[in-house]
Amino acid sequence: SLSDATLSTTALGDISMGLYYQFLRESGAAPDVVGSIRVRAPTGRTPFGIKLVSADPNNNNLNIADQLPTGNGVWAVTAGLSLLKTYDPVVLFVNASYTYNIKRSVSDISSVQGQVTPADVKLGDTIGFGGGLALALNDRTSMSMAFNAAISSSTQVTTAGITQTVIGSRANVATMTFG
Repeated sequence: SLSDATLSTTALGDISMGLYYQFLRESGAAPDVVGSIRVRAPTGRTPFGIKLVSADPNNNNLNIADQLPTGNGVWAVTAGLSLLKTYDPVVLFVNASYTYNIKRSVSDISSVQGQVTPADVKLGDTIGFGGGLALALNDRTSMSMAFNAAISSSTQVTTAGITQTVIGSRANVATMTFG
């Protein structure tokens, strides 16, 4: 038989803050060089230990989470570098970043009701890169185009001294934007 369920939540997610510093100002052939460092704190509800429950007491084909996470559950630090160069009326830009996710010990990683499994979780680190351009059409209008990509390595989970790679946790994400 068929069953369906709807979940929603309203809560604070992870909070991040960052600092940006312009190392070099654009001059001649040299571009603007801007460095950044960002820190993300696990202030949202973590995905670890969220239990699965039956969505329909008359049908055991669908299990859903008893609550939704609003964060990823670990501290992270991101360092980045951006280069910007103006060729009037065009501004070209490229960027690169590296996000390090800090290993965390969690009291329960199991999704099974009544089961508690402590573990160490190390989310995969992420390399990001991108570039694009902005074109000034006049003093009030511009167009932009950008490509950004992020490559994340696999998550590692250690329970009872055994480390395992979480299958399907590695990801490659890319976006192309026009504005």
